Order: sequence, then structure tokens, then C-alpha cells
Amino acid sequence: PPPNGGPRRSADLMAIVKRARAPNNALQPVASGAGQSALTPKELTMIRTLIAALLAAASLGAFAAADANKASKTELESVTGVGPALSGRILAERQKAPFKDWPDMIQRVQGVGPASAARLSKGGLTVASAEYKATLSTAVAPPATAPAAAKALPAAARK
Repeated sequence: PPPNGGPRRSADLMAIVKRARAPNNALQPVASGAGQSALTPKELTMIRTLIAALLAAASLGAFAAADANKASKTELESVTGVGPALSGRILAERQKAPFKDWPDMIQRVQGVGPASAARLSKGGLTVASAEYKATLSTAVAPPATAPAAAKALPAAARK
């Protein structure tokens, strides 16, 4: 037997599941009867753990991941924040040439800046299989206000 005392084979696990099936196809403990034994607490815990693991694996598949260089229009639109207009602009630019990296996409696709790139990346969009990471080349400095710009000029130029 295995060291954890669990079932030895997948056939043992299937036998446990079959014993636990109710007429409505839901899992529940089965009372002892002719030729059947009740599920042990350990078996119930194992079944619950298996179901939780299957649900967790299914939820990972629901995460919309798409690469800007490979995804179809539908796949792009499955990413949070990408609608028909943005997916169209991405596809139009991609037809000209594949995106080298995020800064290339930010430069070429209207409506995609550093802030939206961060949101799109968080939603599952990648460029050349890479997530967005802000760099100095993609960071945009805020425009100088008129008073700040005037202070920067030499006194002779302000007159």
C-alpha cells in the first residue's frame, strides 16, 4: 500500500466514487449495505480534494491570455480592456510588422500608452510572449505647466 494509506490505483479511486454516487448523480456518503461499505472520512476528504483541484484547474483555463502577435480578433477581445476598436488597431499594425516588444506596440497602436499597457498585460495580453514591464523608455513625463515652464527660462528670456 502507498505510504499515505490512500488508494493504490485509479481503479480503487473509481470504486470509491461509484460507491458514493447517489441516484441524482451527486456525491454523498453511502450507508453500508449488502456488499458495500460506507465511505470513510479519509475517502470523503480525498474526493473533496480531487473536486477542488479539478475546479481550480478549470478556473485557470478561464484566464484569457492572448499574444498580440498571434491572437485572432476574438482572442484579443477576450482580454479585459480590449474591444472591437482596439483589437482592430492591433491587427492592422500587426499586419504591417509583428510587434517587437511592448514599447513598439505602445508607439504604433493609437490608444495604447504605458498605463493601458499595464492594464492590458494584467488582463492577459502579452507582446512577443512577454508581460508588460514599465521602463524609462515607455514612461511618459507629465507636460510642464505654464508657470513651471516660465520659471525654467532665464530671466532675460522672460522679458
